[in-house]
Amino acid sequence: MRWQWLPACVMLLLAGSCARGPATISVDTSQRHQTIAGWEATARLWELDKRRDRFDDSWLAQRDQLFDLLVTDAGIDRLRLEIRSGAENPVDYWQQFADGHMGYLAFKRQFYAKINDNEDPYRLDPAGLQFSELDWRVENIVLPVKARVEARGRRFRLNLAYVDFKWTAEQGSLSHAQHSQEYAEIMTETISHLKTKYNLSPDDVEIIIEPDNTVDWRGAEIGNAIVALGPRLAAAGLQQPAVIAPSTAQARRALGYFTTLLAVKGAAAQVATLSYHRYEGAPGPTLLNMLRATARTAGIATAMLEYVDGDVDDLFDDLTEADATAWQLYGIAARDRPGKAPPPGWLIVAPEAPGAAPRLSDTARALAQIFAHVPQGSVRIDAGSSTRALKSVGFITPAQKVVLAFKSAEGGMLAIRGLPPGRYRITSDSIDTAAREIAVSGTLQYRAQSNATVTLTEQ
Repeated sequence: MRWQWLPACVMLLLAGSCARGPATISVDTSQRHQTIAGWEATARLWELDKRRDRFDDSWLAQRDQLFDLLVTDAGIDRLRLEIRSGAENPVDYWQQFADGHMGYLAFKRQFYAKINDNEDPYRLDPAGLQFSELDWRVENIVLPVKARVEARGRRFRLNLAYVDFKWTAEQGSLSHAQHSQEYAEIMTETISHLKTKYNLSPDDVEIIIEPDNTVDWRGAEIGNAIVALGPRLAAAGLQQPAVIAPSTAQARRALGYFTTLLAVKGAAAQVATLSYHRYEGAPGPTLLNMLRATARTAGIATAMLEYVDGDVDDLFDDLTEADATAWQLYGIAARDRPGKAPPPGWLIVAPEAPGAAPRLSDTARALAQIFAHVPQGSVRIDAGSSTRALKSVGFITPAQKVVLAFKSAEGGMLAIRGLPPGRYRITSDSIDTAAREIAVSGTLQYRAQSNATVTLTEQ
């Protein structure tokens, strides 16, 4: 059903003729919550071709179109740039992979094969640390996306994240988890390299991605890494990024890891964001509220920074129940294979057919109703709904404009109260709903299309 706008008096008469009045959204701009720190994607497309066991940089031919979609349409304004633990190795396996001398499966075996550069964590042997993959991602993804975000008038945010999964047979002979100064060495050298070569200073450092999926990263090891890294960066004259931890795969594990890492002397003062992923499926309001309460007690923010099966309902819940300041689905773009469902976790789907244009995934179109309209620095405001079938979230942008996003599982009439009078632009992820502007003065009556995500943005 296509939505339509009618005079308020007509809508009120219609509502009065029904047994049940319209569901309501009540906006209160005086009630302020978390400040948004950006909408994130991992700096990855389809270069790791698992199906054909090869390197595939064919996306570079349509990079402009892909990144325009990512920034302008999807609303992404921050990237996660990963450094794998196996970068500390005398062999440059990425270059062999990119040059076609080894396949994806052989390359993957070396992802986390850590070989110590030498026995002194305070004196690096440059031959023992490989930055070719990092450089490739910076030059081909980070810098072009950064330029587009800034051209749009938004702030770009870079999150440098360390990865050390246990899923590969080759783990090497070094444990960064057990030797915190070795961890501090690889991360300090990576941050120094980014600054020296690209004049990039990460805004955030995510200490470890999913420690619950590693061999020996636990809360104490994360705390030790945090305490070791700060002084090393200061000694090198480098900007201290905001620390993100613990980024557990399951949100329910984040509290235990966080409590343990805070017990390490000096760690608590350095953590800026309590982060979690959602791989138990649905954390539920009780757990999300606990994450929010824990972060508030510590005086820090929260962020949900990966869930490939996530959708806009999860985003609404993380924003309103956990006070998340940042949110990530996962990667930028994947190939769409004919006859198969689009792979989950990607914002953009690129058809394999020659000349076919890439498009936002259905999930990304819904997420973009918030991402594209809510810049960093926006503050969440109260926007409560009268029924569980209606999700809503509101913001005040840095330009002091109100943004309201909502989704009704049932559809039907809504009454929206508390919007400041003025003109609003209405957009939706529904493909048959065109954007338009309306004037608002008083309660707004709206006929919602079921399961469509809608945004009202004050002009």
